[in-house]
Amino acid sequence: MPRGTSSRRRLPAISVELLPQLRQFSEDLQNLTADSNTDVHPVADSLLEILASERCNETAKNALLGSLATFLETNASSAYEVARRVTASDRPAAGSSRTYKETAYAYKREIVSLESSLEDLRIDNRALAKRGQDLSSRLTATREELARADEKLSRARHEQRMSNGLTYKRWIQLASNSKANREELGRVRIELKQAHEKARLNEAKYRNLNVEVNGAIDTLTRSSEPLRHSIARSNYGW
Repeated sequence: MPRGTSSRRRLPAISVELLPQLRQFSEDLQNLTADSNTDVHPVADSLLEILASERCNETAKNALLGSLATFLETNASSAYEVARRVTASDRPAAGSSRTYKETAYAYKREIVSLESSLEDLRIDNRALAKRGQDLSSRLTATREELARADEKLSRARHEQRMSNGLTYKRWIQLASNSKANREELGRVRIELKQAHEKARLNEAKYRNLNVEVNGAIDTLTRSSEPLRHSIARSNYGW
């Protein structure tokens, strides 16, 4: 890390796991000469892989791009020749002004775009996490409300069963009372019938007795006629 004043911002250290890749990339750059048969595509892919790595922090990016820029400045002609040979079918023509340095800058812009997209994804993930928490809270509240509703329903059913039980007992009691009342009414009817029959018999006896009494009176009256005439003659001196 370059020395500087105490007020300069300290950059993070390069990850130890990233050092072998940086070293290999540096060796691949040194092998890129006009006379070599090294394919430039794996070198470019290696660069992109390092830049896209989560361990590639700002310090590693600066070191990586600085090494690439230095290499291009010192080996521009030979590197351009290699690139022209191996990428003639899908790279700019030999007369193009595009160089490896421009390509590196394009890669850097692409990395920035990817980082921006990654940040957007992180924001979306946070929004989804927040949405998930909200839904979880609503689900918990709904479950609690459902539990309370189930408890109320269970209590209402219990009260209904108790009410039905009391109603059934009352019905049994009324039915029993009704049976007793019917039995009592039956007894009263029998007694009333017996009383009517007794009254009818008594009335018949009274009529018979009345006939007998009247007969006795008539007999007594007829029997007393001679005696009454005798008494009358005795009174008149006959």
